[in-house]
Amino acid sequence: MAGKAPADWLALRSSAFYQQQRIDLRLATQVTHIDTAQRQLQLDDGSQLSYGALLLATGAEPIRLDIPGADLPHGHCLRTQADSQALVDAAPTCRNAAMP
Repeated sequence: MAGKAPADWLALRSSAFYQQQRIDLRLATQVTHIDTAQRQLQLDDGSQLSYGALLLATGAEPIRLDIPGADLPHGHCLRTQADSQALVDAAPTCRNAAMP
């Protein structure tokens, strides 16, 4: 929350973890086609990947609290690095904080 940690430090797992587990992690990559019969992916850069097991992580929207004040501009949701940065930016002028 001090805003001093480098972005690559914030990852849940290190790149070494994925290598050790033989997981081919590709962030910010778009799949344009999935061929389930051939177990192949077509990527937006034109390359193809074969897979044994495929996990589709499409993201989600947070469930917002349905309480008075939840929609005020100084309310924050913490899910992404950008959300974290918004909290860091708001902290110097904050006198109180609450978490559900």
